[in-house]
Amino acid sequence: MMAFAAWTTRPDTRAWGAMLALRAVRWHTDAALVVDRDRIVSEVAYAAASTAPSWLAHPCMNTLTLDSPENRYERDVLFVTWAATHATAPLGDMTLPRAAWRWSPQEGAVRVEAGVHNLAQLIEHDRSATERSGAPVPKFAIDVHCRSIGFPLPRAWAEPEEGCVLSPLAAMATRELSHALDAFVARLPACAAWASAVTKVVVPLQHERLERSSGSEPDIPGLIHVAGLHGPVSAVEGLVHESAHHHFTMAEAAGAFVDPTHRALYASPLRSEPRPLARVLLAVHALWHLVRFYEDAIASGLVGLEWSDRQRQLEQQLVAGLVTLAEAAPHFTPSGLALLSQLTERAVITG
Repeated sequence: MMAFAAWTTRPDTRAWGAMLALRAVRWHTDAALVVDRDRIVSEVAYAAASTAPSWLAHPCMNTLTLDSPENRYERDVLFVTWAATHATAPLGDMTLPRAAWRWSPQEGAVRVEAGVHNLAQLIEHDRSATERSGAPVPKFAIDVHCRSIGFPLPRAWAEPEEGCVLSPLAAMATRELSHALDAFVARLPACAAWASAVTKVVVPLQHERLERSSGSEPDIPGLIHVAGLHGPVSAVEGLVHESAHHHFTMAEAAGAFVDPTHRALYASPLRSEPRPLARVLLAVHALWHLVRFYEDAIASGLVGLEWSDRQRQLEQQLVAGLVTLAEAAPHFTPSGLALLSQLTERAVITG
């Protein structure tokens, strides 16, 4: 039986949205950018107070979530144009002293030239396409050059020189990752919908030889990065793993899962070095979802029975992590205990 119940859970985003609205109030645009700041802040506040502010959980919002002065202009342009794409009312004009990228829900990165732009007209095609699209379908954009965040991640593919095409290796990485994501959405739509609720963009990074890794940052919502995970199984495993982390981050915004005064380190099921208790809970939360993913992937035919060994390995790590968390239960907050209880009760191991 496929574990559809695993993928119906969505975090309560009210606390995370309130945090974002507060950061918007404190936001000051790059000095070179001219926009109607108050209208933009009001749109964020309105979306944050709604029941499903899905457009907020996107890497274009990192100018609010990432405490860094670097690449402020590029990040602000992404934020302003992304807000305009989803705004309930026009946001006025935007004056750009130099060209920059914006992110389109349909087309990905779109170049915006220097000059004065009416935001409603600039994003008119995106809004009309969104209105015609009907029921949402899980979708993951691939961003080779980190244009959705406004700055390059370490080991990201460099921007091609003007007039040059994507390098053959980058093109291959994009193509293979795209095939893996398409198969995921087609075979496991419930799991894909759960992942796409918090993950919007996937960045393939350059990698060395047989390296296989994935990652995400709690202060860059909606984005994950993968290196060497271009196969149909490992790439999707990385997506599920990092999406679980994003779900965890949003849920944790409502309050810490572990007593903040507790500093002891514990054995991690995923790392060789001891980790803080909250990070062990984060790992176990991801492992729980990975076990469910493989259960569904095998049942659906997305992967063959030979992947049962991988599922059992993850189950063993999950059990070890749950034992560690149970022993540390006195140090959890009520919300942390509730999450631990859910993970423990639902941890049905195949043996």
